[in-house]
Amino acid sequence: MGSICDVTEEVVDYLNAHGEKAGLVKVRLYRPFIPQKFITAISATAAKIAVLDHTKEPGSLGEPLYQDVITALANAGLSKTVTGGRYGLGSKDTPPSSVFAVYEELRASRPSARRGGQGHPEEEPRRDGHELRLRVCGAGGHGLQHKPDPEGY
Repeated sequence: MGSICDVTEEVVDYLNAHGEKAGLVKVRLYRPFIPQKFITAISATAAKIAVLDHTKEPGSLGEPLYQDVITALANAGLSKTVTGGRYGLGSKDTPPSSVFAVYEELRASRPSARRGGQGHPEEEPRRDGHELRLRVCGAGGHGLQHKPDPEGY
């Protein structure tokens, strides 16, 4: 978990430098997942969230982190647009272009229903009518780290 965070951070920095509003929340300790810490890390102005898991859960409604994020938001009474996906399956590197592609696709008013990432059907982002502006990904360590954009997003 979290191997995509360095690449995502660079993409977020680039997007912010070019006038986009984007942020990053690094989940540093996955279990136990503490919903209140996660909710606190999200900017109140964030309307869209993408959750990328480094695992594939065939037959499930979504990957573990995605499901925890959806549940945390619902239990907190927050209405955010959320999408999920997978990255780095089979030890594949995730290039910046893949992270940019997630942001590009999710800028659409209605993202496609395909799952994707790195061009492999089993790694495509979940798009169940949900979108993104805030990036959530796993990382080693403890707690959550929020990297806001220059305007406090």
